[in-house]
Amino acid sequence: MRPRPGEIARRALADEQRLAKIEDWFRTKAGARGYSTKVLDEVWSVVSSFGAYGFCRAHAVAFAVPALQSAWLKAHHPAALYAGLLEHDPGMWPPCVIVSDARRHNVPVLPVDINHSKPAYTVEKTPTGWGVRISLATVRASQKTRSPGSPPASPTPPSKTSTPAPTPSSPSSSVSSRSAPSTG
Repeated sequence: MRPRPGEIARRALADEQRLAKIEDWFRTKAGARGYSTKVLDEVWSVVSSFGAYGFCRAHAVAFAVPALQSAWLKAHHPAALYAGLLEHDPGMWPPCVIVSDARRHNVPVLPVDINHSKPAYTVEKTPTGWGVRISLATVRASQKTRSPGSPPASPTPPSKTSTPAPTPSSPSSSVSSRSAPSTG
């Protein structure tokens, strides 16, 4: 399959030796459509500076496929999308951002539950639809990444009504009976 003229022109923008020929081609084609010289000058200024910064079509298509698939999943199976994003950590957003987006789209994020959580994030039926159950592996990962003496991390942002955690110097900073057991 041969590339179309626009793709050939885009590739040529990165080649200084071919730039003058592409400019002639552009001005001839655009001028034939009735654009003024002033418009042609403005557009060419933008297009020529674009140069090598344009993505090749293969790269654009490669990115478009998962973007379209993700959009479809978000529209039709949002809990599955959020569970997958949390499980496979795309690295673009911290887990709390993904959790906040899930909640904003009315996808319940269910807490870790020793009776229901699995090693991986799962999708679970709830009274209001499908939700994402936090994985047991998240608890283990938060235990590994926190510094000694700090409270356990949570992938969910703190609620606006929660009370601040006690500081080590306060008298109420003892370990509560609800703390996760040490895996020592």
